[in-house]
Amino acid sequence: MMSKKKKQENNLEVTFLKGLGIIAVVLGHTHAPNLVPIIYYWHLPLFFFIIGLTYNPEKYEKRVSHLMASRLHSFFPMYFCYMIILGLLHNTFYAMGILPHTQILYDIQTGLNAFWNYFHLIAEPFGGPLWFMFPYFYATLIYGVLVSVGTLIQSDWKKRQPFIIVVCILCACIGFMCVEYGIVRNDFADIALVIMPIVAAGGVYRSFRKELLCFINKGGFVIGSMLILGAHFRFNAWIILDQRKYIGFIQFYLLAFSGIYCCLYLAHILEGYKEKRVCIWICKIGNYSMDIMTLHFLFFKLVDFYYSKCVVMDNNFVLSQFPHSLYSGWSVLVYTVVGICGPIFMRKTLDIFFCKMVTVHK
Repeated sequence: MMSKKKKQENNLEVTFLKGLGIIAVVLGHTHAPNLVPIIYYWHLPLFFFIIGLTYNPEKYEKRVSHLMASRLHSFFPMYFCYMIILGLLHNTFYAMGILPHTQILYDIQTGLNAFWNYFHLIAEPFGGPLWFMFPYFYATLIYGVLVSVGTLIQSDWKKRQPFIIVVCILCACIGFMCVEYGIVRNDFADIALVIMPIVAAGGVYRSFRKELLCFINKGGFVIGSMLILGAHFRFNAWIILDQRKYIGFIQFYLLAFSGIYCCLYLAHILEGYKEKRVCIWICKIGNYSMDIMTLHFLFFKLVDFYYSKCVVMDNNFVLSQFPHSLYSGWSVLVYTVVGICGPIFMRKTLDIFFCKMVTVHK
């Protein structure tokens, strides 16, 4: 059994990793020169690593359905709340001119169709990069099934890891073959197969965290950073998951694990200064990572709308351009800050509203 102190340390580490990951996601969508390809090497793989890192074998190894229910419960309630709010405001956003040109005004029928699509994770335009949730849930399911099957081979959780790793590598080979032969799915199931070794690595790290901590150090951070920087500045390499652009089997995992390693190192540094204001903020950002993932596009476009009303436009500014209309050094900073703080403020406002509603009905 994991001690209470160790569990708190692990939870803090996970929260910092989520905070670093979601900051990278938002920053990556600002199209910051040179930063975007570097971030794309590892920002989404980090969240798949967290699947394995947060997996609790004591609770879920024989209850895969409970695992999926837990993951769905942590995401869907607020997702539907946000989608309903965005759906009700859809026509307002259309009138503001911040929706893409492909969007139409909702009437009763199209509004109901949009509501039905929410159940299929077809989100509102400002619903963030939620394509990511399909492979996320698939990867969670595959990992849960593998762990469950592994109990038939080896009852000890740590000794089960080689079996899980081997099968996850086989899944990755199948995923890469699917891409090579053009067998790709609209629900991104092939991406879940490709990403499985990273999920397995999260489980290994959880199992052997105490033994592995000594290998996470400044030297490794420097090497990992050099690999990432070299891939971009020397080879101009790009990894774009939703486009199945992996650059190569070895290169993909090398860059993904380099980024994850660097994030683990940074998370440990932050743990040592957890009382500092910056660390507290990164921790809070991690706690609201799913809200930020879902809503940061909306706040990007609100920045554009405010800019269009307060500043004289040039011919290059297109308000309906998605996910944002401005491309400059200062806009990267504004989009990042507003894209992170806006969703947190919205979630806190909704929490206060729901608390008051519950109090009134009592």
